[in-house]
Amino acid sequence: MTQPTPLDPNSGLAAAEAAGIKLTSPDRVVYPGQGVTKADLVAYYAAVAERMLPYI
Repeated sequence: MTQPTPLDPNSGLAAAEAAGIKLTSPDRVVYPGQGVTKADLVAYYAAVAERMLPYI
């Protein structure tokens, strides 16, 4: 199985800003086992939103 391409945390900050959301503590780790930060999570949601939103 191939490893996923890491997302750039800066894209998470840019996505939050574009949506008019102030992302506090973007470097805070929210999933310690994986080392995922708040900015990483926003970057992921921004990347998958188009495909995910019709189903939620």
